[in-house]
Amino acid sequence: MSPEILALADQALVPPVLNLAPLPRYGYDQLDYGMTVGVERTYGGRLWASWIGGGDNEKAFLVVATSDDDGICWSDPRLVIDAHDESLPMARSVISGVPWLDPQGRLWLFFSQSMGYYDGRMGIWAARCDDPDADSPQWTQPQRLWHGFALNKPTVLSTGEWMLPAALWPRDLMNCSMVESTSEVSSPFLESFHELDPYRLGNVIVSSDLGRTWERRGGATFPCAVDFLEQMIVERRDGSLWMIVRTLKDGMWQSVSLDRGATWTTGEPWLPHVNSRHFIRRLPSGRILLVKHGVPVDTRPQSRSHLTAYLSDDDGVTWQGGLVLDEREGVSYPDGTTAPDGTIYITYDRNRDTDGEVLLARFTELDVLTKCLVSPGAVLRQLVSRPNPQAVETRHAERKSLLLRRLIGDSDISFVSIPSWLAWNGVGSIEMEKLNMNNGGALPALAHPLPPEIGHNRDVQWKELFPVEFRNGVGSAHADHKGEGFVSFESISPALEGKVGYARTFVHSATERPAIFLLGCDYWMQFRVNGECFIDHSREIRPSWTPEPHEFRCDVPLRAGWNLLEVKVASGQQGFAFACQVDDSGDLKFSSQSSANDLRA
Repeated sequence: MSPEILALADQALVPPVLNLAPLPRYGYDQLDYGMTVGVERTYGGRLWASWIGGGDNEKAFLVVATSDDDGICWSDPRLVIDAHDESLPMARSVISGVPWLDPQGRLWLFFSQSMGYYDGRMGIWAARCDDPDADSPQWTQPQRLWHGFALNKPTVLSTGEWMLPAALWPRDLMNCSMVESTSEVSSPFLESFHELDPYRLGNVIVSSDLGRTWERRGGATFPCAVDFLEQMIVERRDGSLWMIVRTLKDGMWQSVSLDRGATWTTGEPWLPHVNSRHFIRRLPSGRILLVKHGVPVDTRPQSRSHLTAYLSDDDGVTWQGGLVLDEREGVSYPDGTTAPDGTIYITYDRNRDTDGEVLLARFTELDVLTKCLVSPGAVLRQLVSRPNPQAVETRHAERKSLLLRRLIGDSDISFVSIPSWLAWNGVGSIEMEKLNMNNGGALPALAHPLPPEIGHNRDVQWKELFPVEFRNGVGSAHADHKGEGFVSFESISPALEGKVGYARTFVHSATERPAIFLLGCDYWMQFRVNGECFIDHSREIRPSWTPEPHEFRCDVPLRAGWNLLEVKVASGQQGFAFACQVDDSGDLKFSSQSSANDLRA
């Protein structure tokens, strides 16, 4: 690592400032994003909720608010940690921030700071509030505990030690979300911090002195594709420690430690799950609470929906109940806490990139066991926060402009959308386990030919598709997708993981000339012109950012006459679409119905 890169990375070691007077800059009318992190309840009954503003990227900052009426009404943001500094050559982000009440009644805030989204080292920080029920709570100066990412609360062990999950992400994630605000796609830290490679796993750090000092004790490895890990720890009745992690495509995995976290068994599959955060915690009653997606408990849903609470009396061997907290699409990232009377509080988010809602569920174990709300005061979908829709729209417009500038600079090239496509009125399926790297990656199975790609297949049925102005069947808060050539396969098939669609169309050029195509896809794509592949995510790494219409630029030689365009798209979990535009000075013609004779002409 060069001295210049090290100096840049070390800007993440500068203690962040806790802004205790964040208004008006961080008022709800200014917020443009909402990804929940956590919730906690003080001994005095105050609820503290935290979430991320700015985006799940290097623009992230932490927002905290409180409620003094059991979650019905919430304060304006009363604490913000925003580490961005315009004097720095790149963004510095705060991407987590979970509140936790220790046994002494002090409120802690554990959060992670990094240069960019993930610089390969990151860092876990903690600040403490000794008077969390005061009118003007005061906080200690943040202290850096160790490297990595802390999303979930510590566990107090029977020894009195505090154990905090600390994930050091894979190196592959160092390029994640770099599209958001930098001029370079690649992270400047790609060759940095190799000395930390042995620790890129599900670590635990431990304090034996009530949080004054912390040290790494051990970590678990998981022989499968992992990304954010987001591990949680439960101490079982026999004294063993049980770690549950999120994996990229293999559901929830588990590992066990019999020596207080120094060594861990090699991870193995536990429960099916969508690639998302879960919540697992021992309740004061002795039962274990699990909040995950899917009904029944061993279900792996196709998307982030049906967020459901379960209980176990036998340390997780079997599960009872099944209270659906929210069945809608796009709900995710539960965190929870309890009150002395047994009330359970769970926060989660919904459609974080558009609606940005942070929501609260308040219920009891009886509600979980009966699978419906029967307890007085129980409530679902209680609003904690919501960003300003106009601010959300502005963020999307700025992102669109950023992506476009990255592809074409400040040129005034005129682009038009391809007006129609002829799509195969069917879908293929591929095995997502063929995904060959973490978080994005290439999808080798995308190369397997579909029926419309097989020349002798004459039984293919076709359906004409046109650019639309919606995603996932709902109105979009984004700029006009129709003007961006946004084409959805969802009239043919829902957006289910591993589904593959195919479409083609024709472009006529009066002369041989170079053309610029701007494309986007959700989530993997092949793009061919006259049989030549210009985007091929079966072999190329698909960048790990949120799908957008202007993700990729292809410089294509058009021949005089008709040119065949072909698009093949594999769905992720929540989208099944692509976008296509081409530069046009008025010399192009388009047809989805051109004949083979026209094409040869």
